[in-house]
Amino acid sequence: MTTMTKDYLGARQKKLISQIKRIGAEALLVTSETNVTYLTGFSGDSSYLLIGKDQTVLISDGRYTTQLEEECPGLDVHIRKPTESMIVALEQVLKKSHLTKVGLESHVVTCDLLDALTGITPAIQWNPVSNVVEELRMVKDASEIQEIREAVDQAQREIANRFDFKNTNSTIEQNDMVITLHTVSEDRMNALRTVLEEKLVKRGVSLRGVDYGDVQEATQNTVRQVVTIKVGISSDKSKEINKLIKANAPKGTSSQTQGESIRVSAKKRDALQDVIAMLKAEDVGIPLQFQNFRD
Repeated sequence: MTTMTKDYLGARQKKLISQIKRIGAEALLVTSETNVTYLTGFSGDSSYLLIGKDQTVLISDGRYTTQLEEECPGLDVHIRKPTESMIVALEQVLKKSHLTKVGLESHVVTCDLLDALTGITPAIQWNPVSNVVEELRMVKDASEIQEIREAVDQAQREIANRFDFKNTNSTIEQNDMVITLHTVSEDRMNALRTVLEEKLVKRGVSLRGVDYGDVQEATQNTVRQVVTIKVGISSDKSKEINKLIKANAPKGTSSQTQGESIRVSAKKRDALQDVIAMLKAEDVGIPLQFQNFRD
C-alpha cells in the first residue's frame, strides 16, 4: 500500500475543481474507483467522491474506517451504516450540500444509478461529463512517476515467478519514462504487456498516457516493444501550440512555455475563452487540459 502526500492530492483536487467550474457545474460526483483513488489516495472500493469548490466528501462504509484514517487524513468522510445503501448515503450528503448543478461521470455511471439519483434529488440538475478526471491523469505528476516505478518493479517480480514465462527471457526494463518489453514471441509480448498494464492500473496510473511503439524483431529470434509514458507537453509540441496561438488568438494574447505546460495571458476573459475554443477545435495530437482559469 502506498500513501500519497496530501500536497499531491490537494493539487489534483484543485485542478479538477477548476475543470468543474469550466463545465458549468458546482461539483462532480466521482464514481470510478480508479479516479477516487487518484484524487484521494484511498485504495478501498465501494466508495464515491463528491468534490466541489465548497465541499469535498468521500462516501464509504465502516469496513474501511481505519484505512480511511491512514490514507485520507483530513478528508471529510461520510461513513454509511451497515444496513444503509449507497443511494441513501448519497441522498444525505447531497441534501446537506445544497447543490443545484452536479457533474456525473457519464462513461462510468449506470442508467439505474442515474435514475436513482434523479429520484432522490429532484432539485439537482445532473450534467453528464466524460473523462474529466482521466484528462487530468494523462499528465503525470511526481507522485505518479513513483507509482510507475513501483508498477514496473511489481511486473518484473511477477514474470520472474510465473510458469508461463519460464525460459522465455522475458524482461521489463525502465529508463526514466521509457519502458522496454523483451520476450521470445508476439504471443508472450501480449501477455507481458497485460502484466504491465494490470500493475499500472492497480497503482492508479492511467493507460491513456501510455504510448506503445511497434513490436520489433530483436536479437536471437526475440521481439521487443518500447513503451513511452507521456509526461506533460513535449518541446516540439509546445512550439506547435504556441505557433497556433500566435496565429489565431485575438490581439493582445500572448503565450509562453513554462516547463511542461503553456501559460496563456490576455487582457480580456473572452480572449482566453477564444483560445480554449480554438485549441479544442484543432487536432494537436495530444489531450489538453486547461487549469487556473481566472476571472
